[in-house]
Amino acid sequence: MERLLLTIFIFLSVLCVSVKSIAAQKASNVLHLTPQYGVYMPFGNLNERFGFSQSFGFSGDYVWGGKLGLGLEGQYHFGNKVKENDLLNSLLSSGFMVGDDGDLVPVGFEQRGMSLMTWLSKNFPFSPKSPNSGLLIKVGVGYTLHKISYNVDRNAVPQFSPQYRTGYDRLSGGIVFSQFIGLMKCEQQRFANLYLGIEFQEGLTSNLRPWDLATNTSLNASRFDVRIGLKFGWIIPVWTGASTEDDLYYY
Repeated sequence: MERLLLTIFIFLSVLCVSVKSIAAQKASNVLHLTPQYGVYMPFGNLNERFGFSQSFGFSGDYVWGGKLGLGLEGQYHFGNKVKENDLLNSLLSSGFMVGDDGDLVPVGFEQRGMSLMTWLSKNFPFSPKSPNSGLLIKVGVGYTLHKISYNVDRNAVPQFSPQYRTGYDRLSGGIVFSQFIGLMKCEQQRFANLYLGIEFQEGLTSNLRPWDLATNTSLNASRFDVRIGLKFGWIIPVWTGASTEDDLYYY
């Protein structure tokens, strides 16, 4: 953890210095195409089901004048820590199940999920000479899904045959709200355009399966699923208001 915090501190320090030391530029309209990666810890009801998770995603944001932006984003969530171990009564504590032939069959459970969101963002430049970089604040709303995925030989374990498999995954979904605060560096004629910050997600979800076979009940209670983590994005800028040589001022 100390090494991670040190890495983040060094990254943010370099980012701040680079924002202040490059050529002064004018604010421009720009499309941000951004591959992204995040690491998250669960809270609320999500913490009862899953542990640490990661995500890969992609977003497209259009920013007017280097400040106000509107965008769309998709994320794929995954993790290998599942805390709810009552999925099958025949699941042994060692992580094996008894198959049709009486042999022990290994089974592994994982977290899988996705989210689609629309974002409203605002950039607060640290310097008028770098109007496209600064403190980035975003708020978003969208839809999220998560489920328990299993790795098992379905032919050897009848509980996971096609007609039963959806009765065990506890697929849940609903509206999600998200907030992000971090630092952004985006400059014309520069390769290293990126952002790093903290993201908060609050999902108002519920179970989407009519019946849970593990508990033989209907899991219809409302859920409050929270994820908090670090998010990094590598921005590919498409300058729609591209600057000419007259737009750049060096010092």
